[in-house]
Amino acid sequence: MTAKGRPIDLWDRGGLDLGSWGELKVVDFRHLGIVQNGRTREIEVGDLFEVDTALVGWFVEDTGLAVLATSTGPSVARLDLTLDEYTRLTTLARDRAHDMAFMRVVPANEYLIAYYELGLVCLDSACWIKWQAEYNDPVPEYLGAHDGQVWFGTQLPGGEDYRRSYRLLDGKQLTG
Repeated sequence: MTAKGRPIDLWDRGGLDLGSWGELKVVDFRHLGIVQNGRTREIEVGDLFEVDTALVGWFVEDTGLAVLATSTGPSVARLDLTLDEYTRLTTLARDRAHDMAFMRVVPANEYLIAYYELGLVCLDSACWIKWQAEYNDPVPEYLGAHDGQVWFGTQLPGGEDYRRSYRLLDGKQLTG
């Protein structure tokens, strides 16, 4: 089974279509807006946009749940559109001095993996954190999920490939 949903990638204030839930917009540095039938519901998002407003994440239209982060910011959050409820899930250690900071959210079997330059976060189908792991890799390549593991690769200087995997059940690093 694969996690349902689709990526969120909102790099400007133009809005993102959320299907039957409306359109997601960045209203200002402390609010997201859900525009539906010409009306905007504002949702307080605290310091989600403390560092930047390049919103990334994953949205599940069936449940109205989303995982939210920004490309370089420390917060990972959960948004429940059925309740208009925003919950910060964790604050990540980010390498703000590093010009290669990034955040991606991808499906991994029935889970979601949010990975960034210093680690990863595994979330369950209800968008709650299952586990977190840290590493130091400014350019990891997501290789997919199989055999109950999530896999990443990196090409090291000199051309040598380096691969590591984490058990989806509990985040234990198994290889690498």
